[in-house]
Amino acid sequence: MELMAAPAATAVKARVAAAALIMLLIMLVLVLLLLSVEQAEPVEQAELAVSNTEALLEAGAAAEQDLTKAKQALTQAQAGVAQAEAQQSASLAQIQASMDQINKQASLGTVTAPCSGTVTAVNVDRGGMASSAQPSVVIAENGAVEVQVSV
Repeated sequence: MELMAAPAATAVKARVAAAALIMLLIMLVLVLLLLSVEQAEPVEQAELAVSNTEALLEAGAAAEQDLTKAKQALTQAQAGVAQAEAQQSASLAQIQASMDQINKQASLGTVTAPCSGTVTAVNVDRGGMASSAQPSVVIAENGAVEVQVSV
């Protein structure tokens, strides 16, 4: 019995799965970018607090300790942003590595036979084009014989 393998269909499925994963990774990158924008707000607020405290100190309405606390809060906010940026950079590098691996796997493609048996003929060459006119691979099923007779 002659079975027609479908390497092109399997490769298409692998590419579709890879595309879905790439879209998921792109969404993750967008989330990371949004988080970086949100983390800039505490720094802006801390800078404003330092500026306001300096003005109050000059007017005699705030103590030097208030300014020191505001500057410490600014330093902590800046450190938090720097740490978040380092984590995002590491995440982006990991995402890029995952995308590279997905693309590599999708380009290889895997063909799985629909039955067990012995491969009796391979009619395609590596890197060549498959044709619908002839089977790419012929598999003889173990123990299964089919005969078609015209009467």
